[in-house]
Amino acid sequence: MDKISLLFAFSAMLFWGIGDFLIQKTVKKIGDLETTVAIGIIGMIGLFPFVKKDIASVFTSTHSLTPLFVSGILILLATLALLESMKRGKLSVVEVVVTLELPMTIMLGLNFFGERLMLGQWVIIGFLLFGIFLSSTDFSKIKRKHFLEKGVLLAVIAAIISASVNFMMAFNVKNEISPFLVIWFPWAVCVFVSIPFIYFREGLGLFLSNMKKFKLLVLITGLIDTFAWLFFSFAVQKSELSLIATITESYVAVAVFLGLVFNKEKITKYQAGGAILSLCSSFAIGFF
Repeated sequence: MDKISLLFAFSAMLFWGIGDFLIQKTVKKIGDLETTVAIGIIGMIGLFPFVKKDIASVFTSTHSLTPLFVSGILILLATLALLESMKRGKLSVVEVVVTLELPMTIMLGLNFFGERLMLGQWVIIGFLLFGIFLSSTDFSKIKRKHFLEKGVLLAVIAAIISASVNFMMAFNVKNEISPFLVIWFPWAVCVFVSIPFIYFREGLGLFLSNMKKFKLLVLITGLIDTFAWLFFSFAVQKSELSLIATITESYVAVAVFLGLVFNKEKITKYQAGGAILSLCSSFAIGFF
């Protein structure tokens, strides 16, 4: 991997961690679907100068339009599942469960991009999955019907869809679609699909009022999340998806740390141990 791709990967990791911490706060202020639309609008506006010359060409090429549209739908579904899991559960737990997207993304890279992993890296993935199990299960409730932490099942769904999103992002940029367009177009799909739901559910007045009321939080969240996706897009352009995904997955460490310090979240010792094991595993696999 070249130094530029490595720099982009670590930048995406940092921005995603901070972004998820802020997203949780935004969701609790304005709602999950509303947060998705707000981030999408900010991303569309910010990236428009870089894509305005390429937008028209997308609609004349099925080769570009179809995968970009699919990416948009997947991002919307993954975002809604993730945001709802954050709203219901603990950020420090949910973020670790979402690291399930790593082995899933690696499998997609191996099967479709011809990438390869060594035996030792597979062993590390096993430790990562075990760490996720420990961090997401409350053993004090093991005899009850609901022994999983709140938000865990939604986080698993988000991880599955997120792995597909990672693959589609890599697929698009490797097929010579602009990294800026790879981010802009899916966000546009999210916005235009979601706005009618907001309109018929509560009207646009409340949405716009909340956007204005929490404008600084919404703006910073949107910018950081957009930059994170952009960094990831550039990172996978010329490097292996499995390796980039491994490095960026360490964003969970940033989000978990922020959740514990600023949200004063409480988790058990074995959950903390599971989080540390999974986070260390996701970081170590890239440097095996």
